[in-house]
Amino acid sequence: HQRFIRDWVEPDAVVWDVGSNLGLFALPAALKAARGRVYAFEPDVDLAGNLLRSLRLNQNKDLDVSVLCVAVSDVDGTATFEISKFSRAMNKLEAVGKWHDSQVVADELRSVATMRIDTLSKTLAPPTVVKIDVEGAEIQALEGGETTISNYRPRC
Repeated sequence: HQRFIRDWVEPDAVVWDVGSNLGLFALPAALKAARGRVYAFEPDVDLAGNLLRSLRLNQNKDLDVSVLCVAVSDVDGTATFEISKFSRAMNKLEAVGKWHDSQVVADELRSVATMRIDTLSKTLAPPTVVKIDVEGAEIQALEGGETTISNYRPRC
């Protein structure tokens, strides 16, 4: 993450962190994009809440990070989200990421909102940088952003 942020995030960047987890990318990106902003997309309400708590710390209060509790996908709707029993970093949409199903034991299933990048970019500042880490749903996230990616050509 550190090298990517150093090489690709400009001070006025609009960064979309898709699958932000606890903000290990979003927070350092916000430090570098001091004149820009960061959108952190995390469908796990517990992880999103932890990220919001981190943003309330004195040292992070000036960071321009907006946390959106939504799964970025290829459809606007809802989906079943698997909460991993062993590592929240392996949470995933139920219908994707089959390549590591043997490693993921779902402890809980939740219904989450899904939105396309193209839909989100109608009301949010379009990205200049996009980081996507969504446990096997990366193609779906990109397919839901074909117009935005084509029009704005963000660094991915």
